[in-house]
Amino acid sequence: MQHLKILFLTMSIVIVKSALTPKDLLNLQMSLGKCRSNNQVDSSLISQALRGQMVNNHEFDCFIACILQGIGVTSEDGSLNADTAVDKIPESLQSRDVIINAIRSCSSRKGSDKCQTAHLLFECMHEKNVPNILMG
Repeated sequence: MQHLKILFLTMSIVIVKSALTPKDLLNLQMSLGKCRSNNQVDSSLISQALRGQMVNNHEFDCFIACILQGIGVTSEDGSLNADTAVDKIPESLQSRDVIINAIRSCSSRKGSDKCQTAHLLFECMHEKNVPNILMG
């Protein structure tokens, strides 16, 4: 479970420490369980993402899309709600402005379905160096 939380942080949508409300944490926990059972993601792909590497796998993309929707930062079609995502970022985060700019810039990425949109968002965050910023 902890690895999945870190992965989600890497996505930069729900970011570090106390930005999550108790309701957010509950939604995240429920989403992780549901999304893990609905999408058979190989643990090596999760490890790859945790190392800050790009993952090119449809099941992984659908897993991420499911989590993003479960915590309420994307719409039914997978479009990112940048304002909602930004609200999850703690004011105290040192690189907050960089992350906000990345979220706003990446939020326009849209694929043919929610899985592809999640992939494009993940890819954009990598282009903006967000995983390295978050993982130190």
